[in-house]
Amino acid sequence: MGPEAKSPTDGQSLIQNLKDSGWVKPDFGFDLGRQTQAIDVLKEDKRLLFYPTTPTDSESYRLLVDNKLPVFPIIDPPIIVPEGITTIELPPIVRALDGLEFPDQEPKPGYFGSFEMMDAIAHLLTRIYKKTGTQPDNLKLNKLAMEVGNKDTIRLIPPLNLVPQADWAKVINDLKEDLDIQNPQYNHKGQIEYLRERIAHFLKNDNR
Repeated sequence: MGPEAKSPTDGQSLIQNLKDSGWVKPDFGFDLGRQTQAIDVLKEDKRLLFYPTTPTDSESYRLLVDNKLPVFPIIDPPIIVPEGITTIELPPIVRALDGLEFPDQEPKPGYFGSFEMMDAIAHLLTRIYKKTGTQPDNLKLNKLAMEVGNKDTIRLIPPLNLVPQADWAKVINDLKEDLDIQNPQYNHKGQIEYLRERIAHFLKNDNR
């Protein structure tokens, strides 16, 4: 596919270029680029995320791909973009976890709620660790996305920054602090304890 417009020179011109080519931003609650330098856009049944490339992102992405771990695929952009911008293809319906509420106080069979999200997060993080020996640095809810309709898959939102460590207490505490800030009206003690239990379970057992 050839480029649709002239090459932009900065972020604002990239946004205008995308608008001129028929791309629009998703609703705020679904926008993976909100409050970041990334640009999340939709066009018909396509959805893309553009973001500044970093050395840690490139290395981390290759580490995940080489170990057959789930990532949003990097693609050639349908328009000309500035140098140093990475383009990834997103599922049509995906949202960051910082746009959700976590009200549940216990698991709900047959329903993908707060506890089920903790299980999915634990599954992803332990798979990454067991295959690469790394963890996401300074993990927050806005770095985790839920792909609705694909068994509610949890994936990391780029740019990625995987570091060689095994500090599960820090990972758990970072997520707890984020939950308490995001949803202060709810008690997250049970959710965090369940996250801790599921991490221990997946570290001990096969979770390929």
